[in-house]
Amino acid sequence: MHRLLRSAAFRIILAVVVSVGFLWLSFAVILSLESKAISDRRASQDKSIASLLAQNNQKAATFSPSTKNNKASVSPVTSGSKTVQDCQKVTNTEPDMPAISADKPGLSENTSYNYYLVYGWSPTDIYAQTQKCGPDTPEGIFEGSTDYRLRWSYKYMWDSAENCKISSVAVGANIKINLPKWERPEGVDQSTVDYWETSSTNLKNHENVHRQITVDAAGKILKSLQDLPEQDCHQIEQSAENMAMSIFDQIQIDQNNFDSETNHGANQT
Repeated sequence: MHRLLRSAAFRIILAVVVSVGFLWLSFAVILSLESKAISDRRASQDKSIASLLAQNNQKAATFSPSTKNNKASVSPVTSGSKTVQDCQKVTNTEPDMPAISADKPGLSENTSYNYYLVYGWSPTDIYAQTQKCGPDTPEGIFEGSTDYRLRWSYKYMWDSAENCKISSVAVGANIKINLPKWERPEGVDQSTVDYWETSSTNLKNHENVHRQITVDAAGKILKSLQDLPEQDCHQIEQSAENMAMSIFDQIQIDQNNFDSETNHGANQT
């Protein structure tokens, strides 16, 4: 045994064992350090991802709609260093049905204005709020809209042995124009005031043309029913309805044509 310890072969084997052990220990230390570095990077990445998610959630919450008293609103946003108050979604855009009677013949027209509040310090602020809180239409959300309801009533009586003649006609048109109303903040730039005065005037003029299209159509219904020739009493009611409905259906066509010609008011001055 003593000779074995002193032999060259044993010393070589011992040196190899020690070297292998040292290398393994170094590898284990390096592996441990690498694992810790990977863990640190993952922890850093997790913190970054969590931070991004928190920021995204905050942005989503800033612009998410909320409801209060059945009215949707937009959360406050900032315009530069200034806070922009919430706008409130316009509701009840349709007028009531006209109350008419053939006992009171003629044309009755009632136009009402329905305003929704918008806020902002710049044209961009104001426009963004009209796109959020403006009236809903089949083509999307617009800054303004004109809604209408028409109704007609008439009497007819025997004019001869077989024919009847309409003797009394009443037509009612209720119109509601929905428009934004800007709450002007104190100290706002004159350029924003100028933008509002120009755009709101153009918008109101555009919607008033829509109103006039409706009023003109109501007058046509009144006159067409008044001028309806006498005819078989069993057919006159159907003839009157067909005549009135053909004019009524034309209203929407005329409204759409006007919007197409003016690009919904963008080309109208």
